[in-house]
Amino acid sequence: MSGLTIPLDAVGIVQHHVRGFGANRLETGGFFLAPASAPTRIDRVALTGQRGILRERYRFQVSGAAFAALSRVAADDDLVVAAQFHSHEYEGELSITDRRYGFNMFGFTSVVVPHFAEPSSNAFEWAWWIYDGSAWCSTPAATSVAGSVSVFEFDEDGQHEV
Repeated sequence: MSGLTIPLDAVGIVQHHVRGFGANRLETGGFFLAPASAPTRIDRVALTGQRGILRERYRFQVSGAAFAALSRVAADDDLVVAAQFHSHEYEGELSITDRRYGFNMFGFTSVVVPHFAEPSSNAFEWAWWIYDGSAWCSTPAATSVAGSVSVFEFDEDGQHEV
């Protein structure tokens, strides 16, 4: 189990972001952040911006420089990157590329939001994956809770208000 909690506000933010790019048949994504003191309680959503972000129909990629900018925000605000999310056109399965080049770190959670043109507003219908040290395994969805989150955009130029 991922052990994460996700405020309903975060689910709506992700759904809106995914649908916006999915309407153009493009994958997109971002990251869920949590306080270092409560690393399973998502309280911030980092959406991807433009510079250093590749979006295609079957590929979404964040450059190292863009991820470094996100890491600086996390460090400055005493946050941890709790999970990554990205969209797929159809299924919630991890692609070969996802499995090979994803964040293959023990215990890391990756979420696939399927059907990017009309993504579900129910996080239980997204595909949740956790890396067990040697492979990605399906895991139950984060627990949805009432509440709101902060949201920002990031890319190679740093953090931007949404």
